[in-house]
Amino acid sequence: MSIHSKLTIAALLLAASATVFAAQPAALANGGTWQLAQIGGESAAGAYLRFDGQQVQGNDGCNQFRGGFSAGADQALRFDAGNMAGTLMACAPKQEKTAQAFQAVLMQTQHYRSANDRLELLGEEQKVLAVLVLQSEKLAGSKWQLQSLNNGKNGVVSQASLEAVQINFLPAGKLQISTPCGAARSYYRVTEAKRRIHVRKPRAAGKVCASTDAAYAEFKQLKKAFKLSHSYQITGDQLELRSKSGALQISAQALR
Repeated sequence: MSIHSKLTIAALLLAASATVFAAQPAALANGGTWQLAQIGGESAAGAYLRFDGQQVQGNDGCNQFRGGFSAGADQALRFDAGNMAGTLMACAPKQEKTAQAFQAVLMQTQHYRSANDRLELLGEEQKVLAVLVLQSEKLAGSKWQLQSLNNGKNGVVSQASLEAVQINFLPAGKLQISTPCGAARSYYRVTEAKRRIHVRKPRAAGKVCASTDAAYAEFKQLKKAFKLSHSYQITGDQLELRSKSGALQISAQALR
């Protein structure tokens, strides 16, 4: 094969890949969390979807799941519902009902429609099966209860003492942290489009517990985890902060 032929084939392959990339639906490519708002015209909540390349992950209202999907430029959308991998937790009857209804929606979806942070999953004859809304990922004004913390030894720990820690992202980039060992303050900066976060290493705000206290080690590690945080993700009522390498540093639950 001549060099000219090889270059021609390479150009065709490049053009084809560019066409596929351009056809990727913008509504499904923003990496945000789509939260369930309605099923069959009735209000519903607890389930969500996140699209990542050719993978979709989410929660049906009871269990986490992950699987494949295909989407076309004509707003065709199919979930590979028969090959979804997920957890198998038993949930309360209300959650189970939502989960069963949402699973049925995924199996029946044939198209989608999206506008103004609203995503509709459509079945036969464009019937609206479910409506989801794009979750806000603004940190300013949010409060969180710590759930788990990177221990600095390639592990993440969850224990009762951590749940006494509250994190408050104030407006104007101010951060307040309340712990059993004392309070800490810092400043944060986010880039919402890329879900990036930079936190100045927190400093104690007043007296902290003695260095011999078990809570002191947690206090020190918490400050380090914030300093290492590079990206954030809000999914439902959960917040995750991760390092530049992708290691989980902090996970927290929203406080209402």
